[in-house]
Amino acid sequence: MSRGYRIGTAADSLSESFTYDNLDRLISSTAAGQSPINITYADNGNILTKTGVGNYAYLMDKINAVKDITNNPGSISTPT
Repeated sequence: MSRGYRIGTAADSLSESFTYDNLDRLISSTAAGQSPINITYADNGNILTKTGVGNYAYLMDKINAVKDITNNPGSISTPT
């Protein structure tokens, strides 16, 4: 499923489109003049990857708790 919107008149409008999977999760977003953002999900619904952010890893003993994000210059992680 895709959705889009436009702001402004035809001459000066901004537009962005969104694509969703069959579970209504956002899988891509594209704004005029920008690189697209893509998101992938694990079977349990956790985000696996997001363009411009990186690869997500989760704590095993806490539901949906992000442990760290890799492949990003601004990477975050939990203290050991």
